[in-house]
Amino acid sequence: MKKVLFKIFYFISPMILILTLWLTNPNHYSNPLILITMILGSIAYTWISFQFILSARPKFIEISFGMDKIYRFHGIMAVIGIVVAIVHAIVNEQMIDESIITTIGSIALASFVLISLLTMLSMSPSFILKYRPFKWLKKTVEGWKKFTYEQLRSIHNFTVLAYIALNIHVLLTPNARDYTSIKILYISYFVVSLSFYFYHKFIKPVRLQNNQYIVTDVIKENDTVWTIKMQPTKRQLKKYLPGQFAFFSFKSEKQKFQEHPFTISSSPDDNYLSITVKELGDFTKTVAQLNVNDPVLVEGPFGRLSYIVHPDELETVFIVGGIGITPIISMLKYMSAHDPNRKVLLIWGMNTMADQVAKETFKEIAAKMKNLIIAPVISKDDTYDGEKGFIDQAMIQKLVDKASIDQSVVGYYICGPSILMDHIREDLLAIGVNQKRVHFEKFAL
Repeated sequence: MKKVLFKIFYFISPMILILTLWLTNPNHYSNPLILITMILGSIAYTWISFQFILSARPKFIEISFGMDKIYRFHGIMAVIGIVVAIVHAIVNEQMIDESIITTIGSIALASFVLISLLTMLSMSPSFILKYRPFKWLKKTVEGWKKFTYEQLRSIHNFTVLAYIALNIHVLLTPNARDYTSIKILYISYFVVSLSFYFYHKFIKPVRLQNNQYIVTDVIKENDTVWTIKMQPTKRQLKKYLPGQFAFFSFKSEKQKFQEHPFTISSSPDDNYLSITVKELGDFTKTVAQLNVNDPVLVEGPFGRLSYIVHPDELETVFIVGGIGITPIISMLKYMSAHDPNRKVLLIWGMNTMADQVAKETFKEIAAKMKNLIIAPVISKDDTYDGEKGFIDQAMIQKLVDKASIDQSVVGYYICGPSILMDHIREDLLAIGVNQKRVHFEKFAL
């Protein structure tokens, strides 16, 4: 019910501004073209304002949807809001001469377009790069400048300046100047939206000092994967579900506090917090340089990728690619203590068996869970005596049938690279799995 109410509120929210504008001066909006541009402007302004609330990761929204869905919704609605603003500007141009008001509005819009496009090309590219012009644009931009993750986050924060310019634009309009109710409404939107933004950026980091941890161990799992164990110095992280993630900010000699999301690989029963990280990007390549007693700030937990959320599922199939195993480790550890007789099939895609992590942990789990079947699928070792190749529809069907999985009570959990999750989801639906029983968290658009 909360999900439905939020969606209804979000999509009808522009009506507050539309009706207020129309009721203050109905004669002015008797012109259809003026009415259309007012409606477009109200939709764009409202939905762009909401992006600053969503980007603050409000728990009261995230708890119902999961952070991945909030982030994807945030990205999609930001693009829609900007497109509507562009149409508003084009229609407006046909009726209004250029002035300081239109100039400020154009600056705000151009800033939103440039920052959002750069962010989508570099941070969430999977959707936009399906189109050739954007592939070319990404290649051109990277040829000029290869931005780090932190640089892109800093650039993205400049949207707040664009939003300030947007509010100057709307407050200078005749409606805001002539009608106090309109001015109060614009100011209210501005104050509420930026309050969420500034709380997230400045107040929350101070409060997170109460969730400070220290690194207690740095364990090398293989040549590129490390497990970082941590203990709280003050207050422990709020009780998390197995499979959830959090935002971790490490501070060491090599880096200042930089926030990065990682799945928690420890079990809620453990007396420590741990993450298991593969060296992939600028930051993850430095995790091996962390030292014992380095401070860590932790915000969370977030996410809904946990079998605990779905109590009607009595059996479980995990389909994993590479380091996507981390939330599964947490869930299996918890299962082994609380539901050891559960039937579980783990299909784990790896290049070679050398990519396997947490070997001792899996031995301990397997000793407790007699109905656990671990099926590695190896893609780059022809000498491997087991399933070889890639996880596809035929492979899934074969392994699920072999394990005698009951489709009426099973839940499927997919974790790994975006391309793997897309293909596996399609494969599961193709073999008749109910999409409500297919669970994943995907942060790219």
